[in-house]
Amino acid sequence: MKKLNARSLRDAVSNVMATPSYRIAAQRLQQEIAGRNSLERACEIAEALLLPE
Repeated sequence: MKKLNARSLRDAVSNVMATPSYRIAAQRLQQEIAGRNSLERACEIAEALLLPE
């Protein structure tokens, strides 16, 4: 396993920024997350934990 340093981090970030497939994957993930009603689900989970039947 390589150690992280400024140069390797810069190179990794540059690679991600220059590779279109990373952007496409991030946009896909963004759409998937946006399509979920996360706040409502979080409330349901919190209610289930705090107000057990």
